[in-house]
Amino acid sequence: MDDDGTPPLDVPAGYQVAGWRITELIGSGGWGSVYAAEDPAGGTVAVKFLRPGLPTPGRHRTMAELVRREDYFSRRADHPQLIRTLAAVTVRDPGDPRLDGALALVMERAERSLQQVLADGEPGTAVTGAARILAEVATGLAHMHGRGWVHGDLKPGNILLMAS
Repeated sequence: MDDDGTPPLDVPAGYQVAGWRITELIGSGGWGSVYAAEDPAGGTVAVKFLRPGLPTPGRHRTMAELVRREDYFSRRADHPQLIRTLAAVTVRDPGDPRLDGALALVMERAERSLQQVLADGEPGTAVTGAARILAEVATGLAHMHGRGWVHGDLKPGNILLMAS
């Protein structure tokens, strides 16, 4: 269950979305679930499924517009401190009403979140590389803000760290 008591959006392993094959659940929240997926060349991505049945039709249109804008921004605001969106698709699967109409964002896959780093750390000790992480977050946000975009949900779970 998510923090709000909503079960994760169930996307089976092997499910195909725009050429990517779902492998496992990474995490879930009130708006949807994030899954790991493989591309045909063997690389990995994250696919964020936004729940199709959660919002009203008006909110669904608004969410679809936000996804379109996020995709547009991500493709034009290439920056090393921002996770790139590789594709934004609407799932068309009349045979599976749980997924039919879901919006899916295919993104670069991070190694972990700052929330995971904090949870894994020893209480009362400094996080290794904290100053670098903070500087990179600030640089990424400044880049976004300079292009007229506001994150809107900045928290440790949404600060994603790549292997490097």
